Amino acid sequence: MPPGPNSRRPSATKKPAPKASAPKSTGTRPRATRPGTKTATKPAPRPRRPISWSRLAWAALAVNLGAGLMASQATSLQSVRVVGVPDGTQTKPLEKAVEPLQGVPFFRADSAVSEALVLQMPEVESAKLERTLFGRGLLKIEWAEPVARIEGTEAVLTRSGRIVYGLAAPDGVMTLSLDSVQSTTAPGFIGPYPTLELARLVDRIGAAMPGEDWALAMDRAGIISISKPEGVKLIFGAPDDWDQKWKTWERLIASEPTLPDQRVIVNVTAPDWPTKRPRPAETPKKS
Repeated sequence: MPPGPNSRRPSATKKPAPKASAPKSTGTRPRATRPGTKTATKPAPRPRRPISWSRLAWAALAVNLGAGLMASQATSLQSVRVVGVPDGTQTKPLEKAVEPLQGVPFFRADSAVSEALVLQMPEVESAKLERTLFGRGLLKIEWAEPVARIEGTEAVLTRSGRIVYGLAAPDGVMTLSLDSVQSTTAPGFIGPYPTLELARLVDRIGAAMPGEDWALAMDRAGIISISKPEGVKLIFGAPDDWDQKWKTWERLIASEPTLPDQRVIVNVTAPDWPTKRPRPAETPKKS
């Protein structure tokens, strides 16, 4: 029956919102994304490619052929070209030193053996043998350059600071006088001298005072000096502070240009306090 005037009308009620259900798992881990964007999922891994056995076979074949070629007689040393020697120098002795490598495959050849044979020659400072797979070789030589002859011996001082026996010194080089006891030791070694410093001093003297008849000396106490036969004797002392000592000497001869020809002894061992005194007569050395 219809509702009366005093009856209450039913109030409108809202239906409850359905509960959000969790998304189903897809088996992938969500990736981090920027705020405000949807969550991305990591793609499934790609399937592994099968091993290419044909490529492995070709690579193994190439390695095998390369190893066989390097161990073959075809790669043995056939010819050698020598560079770095002075013009007109006979290279036959140098080429003979690499004969042990002839007939030896590249893979089993030891270039250091031939380099050691070349270095036994007194004229050679350094030797480097470079080879190719086609039987050719390049022998790079650094030739010794004598800068002073060692007084009383058959030895010379080279520019690199080596003392070499059996090497002729060219005319015009400086004479180096060493202690008589130390300078007659076993061939190939002359005392505990700073030979490289002595060689550099020879170059310095030749550049600053070319054409002068200077003689270089070092005694058993390590005192280094240079002198002219009838002129000055310049004492440097120990082989240190070369720049300061040389600047002191240049300052002295700038103020007194005839100083190199005076028979005096100038000592610049202490560069800030150089000394000068008469040079006494020296007893001639017995030959």
